[in-house]
Amino acid sequence: MGFRKRLYQYLDNRALLGPLGTNPTQGSSGSASRTPETWRPESELSCQICSEIFHQPLLLCPCYHTFCGHCIKRWFGQNTTCPTCRTNAEAAVPNRQVASMAEAYLDAHPLQKKTAAELREIGRLYTAGEQLLPSLPPGHLSGPSPTVLSVPRPAVDARSRSTSRTTQEERSTQASPGQHGEDSTTEDMFERHMADAMERSAIEEALRRSLASTALEPPPSRRTVEAIHDRHPGDYHEERGRQTESRRERVQEERLANIRRREQERQREEENRRVEYRRMLKEAQEEREKFYRMEEARMQRKRRREDDRRRLSPTVLFIHGQET
Repeated sequence: MGFRKRLYQYLDNRALLGPLGTNPTQGSSGSASRTPETWRPESELSCQICSEIFHQPLLLCPCYHTFCGHCIKRWFGQNTTCPTCRTNAEAAVPNRQVASMAEAYLDAHPLQKKTAAELREIGRLYTAGEQLLPSLPPGHLSGPSPTVLSVPRPAVDARSRSTSRTTQEERSTQASPGQHGEDSTTEDMFERHMADAMERSAIEEALRRSLASTALEPPPSRRTVEAIHDRHPGDYHEERGRQTESRRERVQEERLANIRRREQERQREEENRRVEYRRMLKEAQEEREKFYRMEEARMQRKRRREDDRRRLSPTVLFIHGQET
């Protein structure tokens, strides 16, 4: 329970920066209108392709957008751009923080968990650690591409806030260049660009080392991907909706079946108790009758002994002799 509370507190803080599946450099622009009453955690943990809770999420570089592994693999079967911003994707790394939060959310909402058949289908489409893009040479990345293993998420959030403030400062400076002078504006922009370039270089080096140290399988061929994903994306969303509805109906049927099974078990237990009670009554009646028979036999034996003793006593014999 404590972990879930910390999770929702973290998501409340994330609400100020924008959804997890969007660019963090654009998170502060659309978060001012959101309030705690209208914000929902599932909106932060939903894939923008399948509209489901993240499953094996991957972080695209350099745009920071997060998608499900099987969804982005399906998308990469047609092109290698980001589905949201259309930026050329250069790397796809596991987003383990989002995966942990999605797992905690599903533990609290079991009805949104995927069925075993859906997990098997996803396993055929995508496996964890599968390389979706070709390996990159050193220095090939064009933008910052943090990985969860090398760069912590709080650092990414802080960098996104600083980048957003920098962008706003640049826009305000370009809108009114006469306030500080053209020379100072150019010098400030040059210093900021140099700092951003140094930061990007450090991140590129960290990502390159992370990718080089991980042995990934080669990506599948385009023909294989097209053979697997030969359906229209709209059909896929409709099928996902039907599967979700059927899953809810199946859960409701299982709940009703469990109620009926418990009622039948209760009735069987009640019947067994009644049978046992009747058996105990019958045994008690038999024991009582047996006791009465034994008591009657004992009394008869006692009366016979008394009769014999009375008949064989000396007084009775003397009286009987005088009479004869």
